Order: sequence, then structure tokens, then C-alpha cells
Amino acid sequence: MSIAISEEHRALAQTVASLLTKHQSRAAARSLLDAETEPVPVFWAELGGLGLLGLHVPEELGGSGFGLAETLIVAEQMGRHLAPGPRRA
Repeated sequence: MSIAISEEHRALAQTVASLLTKHQSRAAARSLLDAETEPVPVFWAELGGLGLLGLHVPEELGGSGFGLAETLIVAEQMGRHLAPGPRRA
């Protein structure tokens, strides 16, 4: 069961799920198991372009200005699709 409770939340969840499926995020995660380096997965640029990486950041600071619920919906889909993130240095 998804935590998306409104129609807008369900649309957001579907957008993220579709993007991660299109970019085969599970395969990207698997490929990192044997990789010598850890490049940023290609779908991160698209997530950023959609404003999803700054979803929780206030608009006056350059973010999307949404709240915890929307941030959790994106995080839920990323976990569900095993989306690898950029490695911290």
C-alpha cells in the first residue's frame, strides 16, 4: 500500500515510478555491485529537472516548496524501485 493519499500524491508517485522504470533503476543498482567506480545514475539529472530533488526546499530558496508528505512519496518510490543515489564523498 502506498502512502499517497490524494490524487495529486498518486500522480506524483506514478511519475517517479515511471521515470525509474524507464531508466531501469534496479539494473543500475545491480551494476554498482561490481563497478570499480560509482557514477551518478543517469536518472538523477531528470529527477532534478522535474524539481524532485528540491521538493522539500522552500520556493524562495530555489526549491519546489512542498512538504513532508510529497518528499516521503518520492522516497517511497525510490526505495520500491531500488534507485541508487549519488555516493557521498
